[in-house]
Amino acid sequence: MDELVKLDYASAQDVLFVEPQDNGGLSFSKINRVFSSIVACIKEREIKNLLIDFSRNTLAVTETEYKSALARLAVGLTGTTIEKLARIATDDQTREKMIERLEAEIRNVIKSPLQVKDFPNRAEAMQWLME
Repeated sequence: MDELVKLDYASAQDVLFVEPQDNGGLSFSKINRVFSSIVACIKEREIKNLLIDFSRNTLAVTETEYKSALARLAVGLTGTTIEKLARIATDDQTREKMIERLEAEIRNVIKSPLQVKDFPNRAEAMQWLME
């Protein structure tokens, strides 16, 4: 996954940090590969906290494709040790509204105890993850 995303596990805080390697557009196949790697890493290390920061990336996918990728991630995380997922929001309000709507739709279908919250920066996200 080196070419797409950096997965950095901080064992002291039990947090998996996920950041893109470049700020280019993420295609449907790339998003799915990244999400599959996240799930595999969480299963392998039994991680409880996840921080995803794609705030500087653009999406090169349709809304339907992104919903499919998010749903696949949600299903993949079901049954793992993950408890909290923090996401760094973008400055693109249109994108954020779409993601918020898609996350709500997915939560209505895939029942999960996973807590998900968006943050403007890493410091606030880490504070919430450590609560």
